[in-house]
Amino acid sequence: MKLKRMTSQEVPIGEEVFHVRPLAAMDSAQVFGDVTSVILPIAGVVAISSGDEEERKSSVELDMFKGFNLDTESLMTALGKIDGRQVTRLMSELLLEHSNVSFLDTDQSPAVWRPMLKADFDELFCMDLLGAFRLCLAVIKQNYSNFFSDMSTLFGGHVKVSKGAQSKTTENSTESA
Repeated sequence: MKLKRMTSQEVPIGEEVFHVRPLAAMDSAQVFGDVTSVILPIAGVVAISSGDEEERKSSVELDMFKGFNLDTESLMTALGKIDGRQVTRLMSELLLEHSNVSFLDTDQSPAVWRPMLKADFDELFCMDLLGAFRLCLAVIKQNYSNFFSDMSTLFGGHVKVSKGAQSKTTENSTESA
């Protein structure tokens, strides 16, 4: 059996390159709750269904949210509602607690890849908070992108059945009128 958890993905952030391994299934399930508690409210606030070209020009598209256009103004409003403790807890879970993110420690001779610790994180991302968010996004994409992109297939059959039943109910009510 191939060990998927040992397969790493190279993620360049600024001048550093990180190796990101998938989370173990149970760890992934636990972290998923925290990820969704932060991401889904944002997606709910900023998801727009309009095909308006002007709105598309001012939107952000993330691969993991295919089919959603994320309005940047609404995104900023939604991000402003996130508690700092939630963000640091989520970053810690995604990047530190599961030893799934490694970096090349050049202070060692010879240089070695090793799991990132809090002190390493603080040094590597000092004055580069956006880089830390990018690394978090890489971990989220690696572990959950198929969930978000395939979510419609999870509920799609139910939605189609519900729409069909709703159409028949509407037909019946107009026929009886």
